[in-house]
Amino acid sequence: MAFTGFNFKESFDRRIDKSFSDYYNFDQERDFYKRTVQIALDRKYQTAVEQKKFDELRGVLGGNVTVPLNSTGKVFLQPIAITNFNFTTGVITTAFNHNALVGSVINYSIQGNTTLFSGSAVATAVTSNTITIPLTSVAETFVSGQLTTEGTITDYMHLFSAKVTYNIPSIFEVEGIQSDTNKIVFIFNRRTNYRDGQEVIISGVLGATNANGTRYLRQVGTRRFQLYADKNLLIPIVGNNVYISGGAVSIAYTSKEIFQEKSDQINYVDEADYRFPRFKIQANAIVFEPAENIISTELNYMTLPKVNIDPENNETDLLLYYPEGMLQYFIDFGAQLFDLETRNPQGYNLDGNQVVTNP
Repeated sequence: MAFTGFNFKESFDRRIDKSFSDYYNFDQERDFYKRTVQIALDRKYQTAVEQKKFDELRGVLGGNVTVPLNSTGKVFLQPIAITNFNFTTGVITTAFNHNALVGSVINYSIQGNTTLFSGSAVATAVTSNTITIPLTSVAETFVSGQLTTEGTITDYMHLFSAKVTYNIPSIFEVEGIQSDTNKIVFIFNRRTNYRDGQEVIISGVLGATNANGTRYLRQVGTRRFQLYADKNLLIPIVGNNVYISGGAVSIAYTSKEIFQEKSDQINYVDEADYRFPRFKIQANAIVFEPAENIISTELNYMTLPKVNIDPENNETDLLLYYPEGMLQYFIDFGAQLFDLETRNPQGYNLDGNQVVTNP
């Protein structure tokens, strides 16, 4: 049997022994439920030791994503506030130092005095706090706005772990490249420690440009490796032109350890490098160091709730998003929060005992 937001409201009203709508309108009630769920989830996570509690949190655990990074080394955890927009020049001013570069795709929502402007655009110029986008001049006055970039996640709540991948130049140099309609073979200047299936990143090849990109190696001689498009070495890369010059090889290296640097602490540690990178939470972003040659990060985090509880919704089944025990915990915890907001100390103490019995 489904348990909807409407059913939640009915259960909650019975729990507090009064109608919530006698105190708040529907919009305020939605906000109250949203706040209750987020605080309750946070409290449950902070006290999670037993497997039972982790099971109850299963709907918000496992936000595991790979986010591409650029030379700023930043992943934003929410949209970036826009503090000004020039409707003549197309210059966006942001509240925080952004992570956009020239050529980055910007998704924006800008409220003018009469019209809402939203869409995507490619940054044509940037400074630390400005982004210029192509714009047809209009007679508007800026009111408010926000934007997201390619390195933004919007469902973040708590970080569990992070790994960072770097593009590390190879110590082995390319001596020559053979390219024909059947294959491309790299010849290195000396023996390497590469094995079949080794993933490499190739750049700077002129002429036989099909060689460039993420490729996989198959050894065909002492210093010779054929290029493939897949790790199983089933799809050979074929030459599109005669090799002219160039060719740099690098390895994608994923960090094994990562150290959090807290902004309010002084750390007497060695300088961060790709083997032992650092991160810090700063200005609504996760900032990784070093940022040079960084490719991506794999983030494992606690997500925001996938659905908010709407007291007027009698269609969405909340049991598809939360275990039944968790919904009962929301009701018990919300009752105590309601007592606190309505200044009911006796009810607060009684409902506090109920939360303790349903931890």
